[in-house]
Amino acid sequence: QGQNYAPQSFEAQAETAHPAIRTGCVAAFGSGQPEELVILAEIKPSAKVKPVEIQAAIQQVISENYGVKVAEIVCVPKATLLKTSSGKLRRLACKALYEQKKLKLWK
Repeated sequence: QGQNYAPQSFEAQAETAHPAIRTGCVAAFGSGQPEELVILAEIKPSAKVKPVEIQAAIQQVISENYGVKVAEIVCVPKATLLKTSSGKLRRLACKALYEQKKLKLWK
């Protein structure tokens, strides 16, 4: 919509949205035509909440801080998001998994 945002900004905000979200385990990227914001979030194995609760919390914090609607928020289990050997998020690889519908969902 004519705005440019750094994905790291969305990721940092999404991490704080709910205590069930694993630190350093959120990927944000644009997908589709027109491009829409997608957020993938790894959830702690011990979490005892429903995905919809986490998704609502992420949507709220992104909306409040950026005025942006997240098109899709996907909750995934621990160790789903791809990272480099040094622990950096491989955002484009995560986006490819999302677009190919190869993500395992957290339930």
